[in-house]
Amino acid sequence: MNNRAYYIWHFRHFRLAVIGMGLWLMSACHTQDGILGIPKENRLPDTYMVVDTIIRWGDDRFTSTLQVHWWGTDPDGWVVGYELRLAGVADTAWTFTTAHDSIFLLNIPAGSDTFDAVFEIRAIDNTGAFDPSPARLRYPVRNSEPTLAFVYPPNGSNPLAGAFPTHSFPVLHFAWQGSDPDGAASIERYELCLNDTTQSSRWLSLSPTYTECILQAETPNGTSSSCLVFPGDRTTPLTDRLQGLILSDSNRLYVRVIDRSGAKSDWVESRSVFVRTLSHNILFVNAFTPSAIPNQNVDTVAARMATQLALSGINQYHELRIFERSGNAFTQLSANNATQSRIFDLFDHIIWLGGGGYDFDQNAALTQYTMGRFLDGGGNLLMSLTSSAGSPATGTIYELFPFDSLLAPPDGYGFLLTDTATLSPLTPNYPILGYDRFNPAVRPLKLRSGTTGLYKANIWLRNFSTLALTPSSGPSTVMAIRYNPINQSRFAFTTLELHSLNRNGTLSTMLSQLLRNEFGIP
Repeated sequence: MNNRAYYIWHFRHFRLAVIGMGLWLMSACHTQDGILGIPKENRLPDTYMVVDTIIRWGDDRFTSTLQVHWWGTDPDGWVVGYELRLAGVADTAWTFTTAHDSIFLLNIPAGSDTFDAVFEIRAIDNTGAFDPSPARLRYPVRNSEPTLAFVYPPNGSNPLAGAFPTHSFPVLHFAWQGSDPDGAASIERYELCLNDTTQSSRWLSLSPTYTECILQAETPNGTSSSCLVFPGDRTTPLTDRLQGLILSDSNRLYVRVIDRSGAKSDWVESRSVFVRTLSHNILFVNAFTPSAIPNQNVDTVAARMATQLALSGINQYHELRIFERSGNAFTQLSANNATQSRIFDLFDHIIWLGGGGYDFDQNAALTQYTMGRFLDGGGNLLMSLTSSAGSPATGTIYELFPFDSLLAPPDGYGFLLTDTATLSPLTPNYPILGYDRFNPAVRPLKLRSGTTGLYKANIWLRNFSTLALTPSSGPSTVMAIRYNPINQSRFAFTTLELHSLNRNGTLSTMLSQLLRNEFGIP
């Protein structure tokens, strides 16, 4: 046999041997299920955290907001996610996540200052198997103490934004904001007291859902009083009363916040407010401010009205200088419309005098927002606002008023009153009035149904081009009164300065007829 034949013979026999060995192996490894090979057992994943265990005692503890990091490995597959739970005080169910870190807000058990929170985290692999020995991390947790601060309306030029007064009739508004590093859900309640924190019998508890309240004296004409408490925007008071209001003196509200663990903030003291005793049922709202123009000056208006009211037989009343300021802060304006409305509702009769221009708009809007309660309760209101060419002709700010709109002159003309103008009565028993100043932009009233005109004026039309004056032949009513038979309220309004209608010396007679005979002031 030559060499070539020899190698061919050996190669054929080697190939047969290899094939035979393969058939034997296939036969030996064949299973009943028809699956070839011996499967390996799945290797379970492992889970890790940044720190395995933290042990701290006493005051050396973490706060209850914690951040945890974790990761996992799988030697024969991959990690698809994690399951985590908080164990210890009360085991919770496993929760699945694909995240690798999270911030946890721990709810400390009520009544506890500290506790030990145990996190358990286990990795889940692609077969659904989980780490049988989860990573564990023990956090010693300390409750964080809550804090509180009062919230005040900003100082500014717009009275509709409200203010925190330094002087007020016995209806007060306070607002505050409690906070807790452990989260708002940790706040259990607020505690309030007036003037003295040492008498726990005077403390009043308030739900954490309320961060403001109106306090209204139950005895506004006394020397001290308990208060009705209207939390939030509630229109009905709580059953409990807040004790300790001192009238004709300064008052402060104290508030503290208490969390679920029982931790308390310090008592926080509000700004001081002098609370006036209510001794009369008539309020004079002086809406003027300091001015170099006498008939626009708050003190001049107060003096003139005091004289005229006295001549008409009214000597006892309160004055509210609603737009008075110290610096840029209102000193007598309430914090919001709801509080101001309750103050007005303390009285039976209100006389309101305000200026013109932008002040007209502010007075009208404030009246619309705050006088509804007073009029619905049967109150009587006499209001004098000086309209001008820029005063809005119509709008929702006039919904409560006895007129529908302010009348505008024809195009190219303006309404004018001279300083010798007279006002003629439209109903019996009212005297002729004399106007004592020049008004280049008076606006007559378009009356609502059910409103009675009291006075008309001899208004002139001025041509802007030629400056020629001609008598106006259109409506000229400048004072009217509306009686509401449902609630028996009366609302009298004039578009001229009331205190400038005494050129004939008859203003006190008109006031006597209106206030004493129409309003029923004794």
